[in-house]
Amino acid sequence: MPSQTPLSSAIADYLDSIRDARSEHTYRVYRRGLAIFLASLVEAKLATPTTSVEELSLDWVKAFLRQLQRKTEGQLLYAPATENLYLTALLGFVRDHLGGILTPALTESIRVFVKRKRRKIPLRQPPFPQEQIEKLLEAIQAAAQGPFKDEEHRLSVLRDRALLITLADSGLRVFEICGLTRGQLDSPEGKVTIIGKGNKEARVRLSARALRALSTYIQARAKIDGAQKKELGTLPLLARHDWRARGKTLAMTTRSAERIIDRWVAAILGAEAVGSITPHTFRHYFVTVAIRGSGGDFQVAKELARHANIVTTQRYAHISDAELDRQYDEIFEGRKGALL
Repeated sequence: MPSQTPLSSAIADYLDSIRDARSEHTYRVYRRGLAIFLASLVEAKLATPTTSVEELSLDWVKAFLRQLQRKTEGQLLYAPATENLYLTALLGFVRDHLGGILTPALTESIRVFVKRKRRKIPLRQPPFPQEQIEKLLEAIQAAAQGPFKDEEHRLSVLRDRALLITLADSGLRVFEICGLTRGQLDSPEGKVTIIGKGNKEARVRLSARALRALSTYIQARAKIDGAQKKELGTLPLLARHDWRARGKTLAMTTRSAERIIDRWVAAILGAEAVGSITPHTFRHYFVTVAIRGSGGDFQVAKELARHANIVTTQRYAHISDAELDRQYDEIFEGRKGALL
């Protein structure tokens, strides 16, 4: 990035850089958070949209945090979760986009300040649609058996099955799965190699049913892929099958994945359920299944989900009262019986 870049231009460049790598929802949240950041600097008379990013200081971050923690009529303007999302957007901008301009000492001081001052998010468990997700998975498995209206419909359904089952059984984030190429899939090993969050490379395990769904879909796509005059390994693992992509193998976007899930939710669960299940809901499902399947081993689930902190894993887990009752009886009633 050239020196003396206006702050507004740097923010716009950063948002452009993450648009395809993150979901549409994340992009909108980051855009809103950085707009509030800029407005808070103008209000505090610390900077304007044309101020060079080289002038960024810890005072800018303090002004932003004051805005996020401001009260109106005794009520906070932003919930702790919203505040954390907006601060995450700022930290990403500072670390990923301005890393070559700001000094490492300033970048670290900003990180430490934000970590110390941000409000904690209460550990509340939202309703978790496990049964609805499993109903979706059953429906997509049945739909993949046909009949199909035409070839485009067949490829779309096979792709949708591969997408939903892989999300449920791998814990992949939506931007990770949409960015995969055929060359990153290692079927014999049952894994995919990804560049994930924080630009980290990882080997992610796939279930047998996810591998079957992906293999069936790729085989069905063989004629289209073979006509591309490109190395097969460079082609996207999940592709578009709309009229614009006819005859071409074009990668899906994160927004495409969101729309696919919305369509299946509307078709199977009803229009009123749209929005209750997103690509990220499948990640929660994966973590919850991993915890239950491992006998409550959060460390195993943490590693499988590639979480940096086990607290994140705990927030992702959705253990029902019935499950807790069963585990309690096994632990305490079983022990009691053994002691008497």
